[in-house]
Amino acid sequence: MPLRGRVPPLRPGRPAGRSRPCLRQDEEPAGDGRHVNRSPRGDLRSAGKPVFACQNRVPPRRTMGEQMEVPGLRGRVAVITAAGQNIGRAVALAFARAGAHIVITGGSDLAKIEAVADEARSLGVEAMASICDGTDETAMNALIERAIAELGGVDIAVSCVGIRPHQPIAEITLQDWQKVMKTNLGSAFILTQAVLPHMRRRKYGRLLYMAGTDALFPLANRAHVVAAKHGMHGLAKAVALECGPDGVTANSIAPGWLDTDRNAAWYPDLAATYEHVRATVPLRTLGTAEDVANACLYLASDMGKFVTGHLLHVNGGEFMV
Repeated sequence: MPLRGRVPPLRPGRPAGRSRPCLRQDEEPAGDGRHVNRSPRGDLRSAGKPVFACQNRVPPRRTMGEQMEVPGLRGRVAVITAAGQNIGRAVALAFARAGAHIVITGGSDLAKIEAVADEARSLGVEAMASICDGTDETAMNALIERAIAELGGVDIAVSCVGIRPHQPIAEITLQDWQKVMKTNLGSAFILTQAVLPHMRRRKYGRLLYMAGTDALFPLANRAHVVAAKHGMHGLAKAVALECGPDGVTANSIAPGWLDTDRNAAWYPDLAATYEHVRATVPLRTLGTAEDVANACLYLASDMGKFVTGHLLHVNGGEFMV
């Protein structure tokens, strides 16, 4: 198991230090491994593939697994933290399907994130999987430097690290408070500082933070989580304001009720909880991690290039602003 603060080596058969081919926005892979120019950079319409196909037309055949076309994402490099399961995993695979190379991290289970990386590679993109504590500045900086050296840059960063303990405010100790702040808000700050210099030099970057509904609508028994989530969206707005002139956007996402495997640990009577959610959420259903991933694709793609400093709600109408 890799030591904290160190970035593990590449998988066997992939020598460190050798640059890997990274597709530009205007390139698609040919069968012999060459890059074929298909259209002007960022202009998918001129590639001869309509953005919206008529219902009576047969859609173009995909040549790379389950990939899909999302304007401005093919050939980009996206870093996603805490990508071993749930939202982080869904986000990583969504970017891979859109043709983006991915760099994913996990806290301790290398096999889990390597499985996600393998699934991404099966879609025809490059994928790096590393054990990296999101609160370890040295480890995160090393990971980003490695990604830049081997994949040619970092265009997108998605902060998914987070914990959500349920505790009455009277029972929250200072240690509890500091742990939540360091994990949720501190990890977002460390990732931001690691990627920003590179993004600003290149005049391009997309930063996304999983702020959650707690960023605007506080719930009882999680004061430390609410404070941290408010801070995450505040960080997004500050970065959006300061780094907008350098071509960097920063946005937050607020997932609502999602059907994930973590719910059983948080809600002892899960069936009753789900029944209550379905009765109160306007769409009468729970969301999925893939719903959140689709929101990330929008904000990171050319479709969301004029959106910054925004908190996007993905909650079925549970909270409306």
